[in-house]
Amino acid sequence: MKKNILYLILIFIGMLITANISYAEELNTPYVEKYKLTGKTTNDNYQKTYSELNKQQNDDWNAKYNFKPETNVKTVSTWNEFKNAFQDNNVSKIILNNDIKANSAERLDRQESMELDGQGHELHLNRGTINVDSLPNIESFTKKFSSVPVFHMHDIKPVQDDANDPTQAATRWAYLNGGRGLEGDGVRNTQRGIWQYRIGNLITPTNGDGQRNQKINGRLINANGGHISIWGYNKVISAAENFYTGGITYDPFTYYIGEIAHYNYSTIWFLNSRENYNGSPGEENLTMTENFDIGDNSFVYLHNTGNGESFPGVYEHFNNINVGEYATFNVNVPGTAVAFNHNNSTFLGKKGSKVNLLSRAGSATILMSNTQSTRPTPSTSQMKKVNFTMLEDSELYVYGNNRYGVVAYDRSVPDAVVSLESLEAFDITNTNKNRFVGANGTAASNQNEGHIFKVSNSDISLWKNNTDLNHSPDYDVSEVGLFQVDTKGNFTTTSDELKTVYKIDDFSRISGMNTVPQVEWNPVTDADYTQKAKVFLGDIPIGGSDPFDEYGDAKTKPVYADEIRKAQVKFTDTLGNEHIGVSESDNYVYFRKNDHKVAGFQKAGEIMSATPSRVNGNNGGTYREGVLRKTRVIDVTPPNPAELKSNNIVTNSDRQIKGQNGEPGASVYMSINGKEKQKIATVEADGSWSYQLDSYLELNDKLVFYVEDKSGKAPDSIVEGKVTVPLDPKVPATNNENGNINPDKETSYRDAVFKPALIVTVKDIIPRTPNITKDVESDTPENVSKDKQVTQVGSTLTYTITAQNIEPENSDKVLLNTVIEDEIPMGLTFDLSKVTVTKNDIEQPTDTLTYTEYSEEEKQTKNKQGKLTYSAQDLQPQDTIKLTIKAIVNRDGVGKVINNTASIIGKSPRLENINDDTSNNIEIKNNANVDNPGGTVFGVLSLISAPEKFDFGKVKLTDFNKVQAVDMKSTENPVIPLVVEDTRGIKSNWRVTATLIEEMNYTKPGESTPSDTLTDSLSFTYKNVNNILRLNVPVTVFDSKDDTVKDEYKISENFWQQNNQDNTKQDGLKMKANKVPTANEYKGKLEWTIEDVKTN
Repeated sequence: MKKNILYLILIFIGMLITANISYAEELNTPYVEKYKLTGKTTNDNYQKTYSELNKQQNDDWNAKYNFKPETNVKTVSTWNEFKNAFQDNNVSKIILNNDIKANSAERLDRQESMELDGQGHELHLNRGTINVDSLPNIESFTKKFSSVPVFHMHDIKPVQDDANDPTQAATRWAYLNGGRGLEGDGVRNTQRGIWQYRIGNLITPTNGDGQRNQKINGRLINANGGHISIWGYNKVISAAENFYTGGITYDPFTYYIGEIAHYNYSTIWFLNSRENYNGSPGEENLTMTENFDIGDNSFVYLHNTGNGESFPGVYEHFNNINVGEYATFNVNVPGTAVAFNHNNSTFLGKKGSKVNLLSRAGSATILMSNTQSTRPTPSTSQMKKVNFTMLEDSELYVYGNNRYGVVAYDRSVPDAVVSLESLEAFDITNTNKNRFVGANGTAASNQNEGHIFKVSNSDISLWKNNTDLNHSPDYDVSEVGLFQVDTKGNFTTTSDELKTVYKIDDFSRISGMNTVPQVEWNPVTDADYTQKAKVFLGDIPIGGSDPFDEYGDAKTKPVYADEIRKAQVKFTDTLGNEHIGVSESDNYVYFRKNDHKVAGFQKAGEIMSATPSRVNGNNGGTYREGVLRKTRVIDVTPPNPAELKSNNIVTNSDRQIKGQNGEPGASVYMSINGKEKQKIATVEADGSWSYQLDSYLELNDKLVFYVEDKSGKAPDSIVEGKVTVPLDPKVPATNNENGNINPDKETSYRDAVFKPALIVTVKDIIPRTPNITKDVESDTPENVSKDKQVTQVGSTLTYTITAQNIEPENSDKVLLNTVIEDEIPMGLTFDLSKVTVTKNDIEQPTDTLTYTEYSEEEKQTKNKQGKLTYSAQDLQPQDTIKLTIKAIVNRDGVGKVINNTASIIGKSPRLENINDDTSNNIEIKNNANVDNPGGTVFGVLSLISAPEKFDFGKVKLTDFNKVQAVDMKSTENPVIPLVVEDTRGIKSNWRVTATLIEEMNYTKPGESTPSDTLTDSLSFTYKNVNNILRLNVPVTVFDSKDDTVKDEYKISENFWQQNNQDNTKQDGLKMKANKVPTANEYKGKLEWTIEDVKTN
């Protein structure tokens, strides 16, 4: 026994460890079903869990009867081998090596104990039987292998007949003990009753599913008068009763499904009582217990598939039906599920047991007397007292359809008590819309004060006859100490409320849900302002015409607290709010938005908790507090949309996109122009992220930035206890295996609105080619039309360069590092200091203005003398730069058109190589050129230098008549030379004349009229000819034909400064007074003229 207890503890712990973990269950103690076995328990799972226990149980059973099955073991593979071994009383155990089928219908007999181990194989008797009832009495038993006759059949698949819907017959009343008539050699024959029968891990094959699918013609075992013990995992389907028996014992942790597939009989028939055997030889050796005992933690399901209402699940000559602790007993019958045929017989549901008595049709489900008496005895004809009792923490569910009540009493049994003592839950429902308890008939004689229905220490819910049984009860009273009524209608209760309302004939349903309340969270997301939960009070059967599922479990529905059966929940949320809510008519307890002192959505991934309690409907107090249950807030909310550091602007010059204020760890994706999005970054701990572009974006590219967190796939449901609660509405489309991602458009989900992904259209900040113009003016008008300009040597050309960033003022297109260049052509004399600069008509400093003169080689190559450069730096949209440049045309320009080109060179924000930080910005360049006015530059004939003063020095009055000359080489009184420049393209002769325009006069100081004049005193010697200078008469002083034509001719140097000792004899200006002058200073004026001499 100690081994058994230890093993059960290990099983319990193991089940806790392997409990299924869900999103909610991981936070709470996993739900452990108090009933270890249910109809859905599979054979595989059973064997994994309980095979060691079963072995111990069998060892204990063998020891109890001193059975030594290993004494002489035979392993068989054929029918004949089996037949010989079975009939050999020297064989103690037969092991099947494979499936075996009899050649024909035979009756095999033996008289010694045996263990038949099928090893999972089929033993097909082919309409025959195996029998042990040929042992005439206990005295004939030789005790070769055991103290008493035992027959143990296990791990076998018994088959008797393959025919469609096979039934019992004279030679096949049962699989075991079916060859000597239905009851052996007579009703009082004890030959079958002196044996101890045992089966385990026995499954009868079937002909498919549904009714009449049996392969056992009658019963599995005819053991009338004997005792049958059952262990392991069993499914027995037979045409008639599973067993004739005198006693049934299910070992603890036994799984048993028993069905009648053909006849309208009870699944188990206690065929005779001991009274039936009085006086029979060997009656004292009968093994019958007259009890139907279900061991602790077992599962037993009895099912009559027919429609007869007379026979209960277990019938007739039993004294007691005992349902062990935490065992389940399910009875599925068309009529009465439990009835009594013995005086003082009882039904006892022990602590924690569960009993489902569900009638599919009419008759009382629990009849506190007999339905009929097939084998009457003095005890059955004089029944006075029966008892149906359920003990603490057990569960009882009784459903039926009977106008007298589903718990009914008969006048034949005056003392009949149904006592429900401190149950965990019960529900008794009469779908006939009549009383749930009462006398089995309307006559007053049927009513008896000894017919008692009693409930102790329970909540009581009551439904009136006309109330929808699936709706909330009409009355719910908490913690009722006593609810007792007899069939006369006498009612006793500790509840003042019930005293005033309850009448036996008025209520069709009574229920008591005394379970510890359990919170079942509705999934909480971070998109909910309101949270809600249900308070689970228990499961109850649905009843009706099909009350059990294919596994033998009662079909159930949950019971939740509502506005009548009240419960409260104390909530604590992730924001620090607490609230107590009470169940409402829709079964929910709400924690509404307005109940939150601290407003907002719940924090994803954090924990909310709830503690339930029942609420006393009378005083509002709480009782029966449940366990605090937690739930994790499901993250369904996408991160905030991406936020770019550039104020959500992306340009076509960006090399890198940077984000800020992101959710750390989140992934950032980008889609371009509707193409599939690609991951571009992971958000850093400080919320920043960046992405390096591998190529420039283009104008109007559509970028969509998605941010996806790492919360993972949100569950579609959470497991709350035994219930899977779906997310409703279901998980939003924004959630995926990775987590939550921004939607393409604004999306509403539950109470939240998910903002769409950031959409950015690429902005153009690449400036267009700037505008540049160049204008020029000459200060030389054309001789014919003064409105036109020409260019000649000496002309001053004024150049105006106008450069502009032509982008609109409101744009961001800046021309970076702008430079204006002008290459000064040959033929111009340029003065940097004369250049002026304005920006937007405002004069600018010229400190960034430079001039670089080219080398002689560059001048020859480029035909340019140098480069003027002005650094305008960054040009904003509409910025205009003007450069004004003045240059004088020199003789190098003669015969040429002087073309001047100016350039504006700016930088694009784009680099030449996007992936190379050291690469240059792309240049944006434009240029303008202009020719000098008037076309080809022509030369001029001009005096580029002429004496401004001739000083004849001081002359003695006595020497007035002498010729005086000017010393051209004098350093004391230097004379400016007379120089002619001829830059004409086609040269011709020219001459220079001097004209006296004012005689040599002496004018007294302060007077304007001369006091004395020396007329004809000046002369000019040219080519040894002296010509008197007369007023206003030109005199030739040089003629080009007299010398080689040159571009520049220095007349004074070449002709007036001849190395002649006598200045009076060389060419040049002379003076000789014709009269005696006064002793004063005389002055005169000459005019120099150069003129072209045309030749014919």
